[in-house]
Amino acid sequence: MLLELLMKGHPEPDKKISGETCAFQVRRHPTWKSKCFFLIKEDESADDFSFRKCVDHILPLPEA
Repeated sequence: MLLELLMKGHPEPDKKISGETCAFQVRRHPTWKSKCFFLIKEDESADDFSFRKCVDHILPLPEA
């Protein structure tokens, strides 16, 4: 489900999903100190992404 969300909702899915994905983790972002998802690669590198931004791209809220 998360991989499909990235493919459909991320503005640059090819950059995020390049290489072999092994797992997803929830971690604290080192800069923003908020929780976010991290894509864990086969080489053990981790790349963060915003679940909310991906969903907003697919299903934007109507403007007031």
